[in-house]
Amino acid sequence: MRWDAHWDKKIDSYVLGLLPEKERKAFEAEMAANPALREEVLLRRDIIIGLKAAERKALINKLKKHFQEEQNIQQTKPWYKKIVLIAVVLLLLIALLLYLVF
Repeated sequence: MRWDAHWDKKIDSYVLGLLPEKERKAFEAEMAANPALREEVLLRRDIIIGLKAAERKALINKLKKHFQEEQNIQQTKPWYKKIVLIAVVLLLLIALLLYLVF
């Protein structure tokens, strides 16, 4: 069944929990009397739940990717530090050797 703009707004507001109590009760009474409306509400609720789950999954994937990138950055830092440390030690050894020779 096709719903006009008024019912679309009402259905979405109900599913999102935005209706004031009086309107919510009237809407629930209408759903009890109208099986097509009830089915539409259930369908939209399922869609919204699915969208929320998809958003949650996308966020989790984004966080996992960010965490993996951070780990990769942290793994490359020690390599860089090791090279610097080796270079400093070699320079100190060369300086010590030159000091002892001259």
